[in-house]
Amino acid sequence: MLTPPQELPRRAARADEMDANTVNRELPIARKAMGWWQRQGWIACDPTIDIERWP
Repeated sequence: MLTPPQELPRRAARADEMDANTVNRELPIARKAMGWWQRQGWIACDPTIDIERWP
């Protein structure tokens, strides 16, 4: 089940509590969701576009 766009701020804040491996694993999942939300017309642009993988 995809997370609604309204949940994005809470999910983004969660990243502060994660380690790099977790962020790097979940980032592609978030990007896939953003693409689907864009196709549904729920969001205009992908907010993850400037997020890079953590070292």
